[in-house]
Amino acid sequence: DLSSFNVLVKADGTCALCDFGCSTILRSSSGHCYRQNDTANMESHAQLGTLRYMSPEVLEGSVNLKNTWSLMQADMYALALLLWEIWMRCSDLFKVVPKRMLPYESELGANVTKESLILYVCHMEKRPVIPQHWELLPQGPELEEILTDCWD
Repeated sequence: DLSSFNVLVKADGTCALCDFGCSTILRSSSGHCYRQNDTANMESHAQLGTLRYMSPEVLEGSVNLKNTWSLMQADMYALALLLWEIWMRCSDLFKVVPKRMLPYESELGANVTKESLILYVCHMEKRPVIPQHWELLPQGPELEEILTDCWD
């Protein structure tokens, strides 16, 4: 469940992830198991997690929860939303830093529903707005490329 709610900032400024309740078993090519969980509960994971950060496939319930690649793609989508949220608060990218906004908050409001997200994200294929002025910044095109690549 990758979201800004599950990233803790330590006293030294480094970040730590928390809340691994939705995590699953991943094995390396050598077969080493990185985390054990109750695989009987895997089917319910499509409904777990922070709603705003769910990928289109997770929102629609079409993600294969037993496929490592599918899970990684869902995490990459959530990572891009987290990066968007961070970058929207960077003083290097804005003359006046905007107020904190969650992904899709400006488009769908503070209390988003699963139905509105499915319509907006899955059917309309929308993503959070990338500010136009980023095109003019030296790092802007690269930031936009990272986000759009992760959202694809």
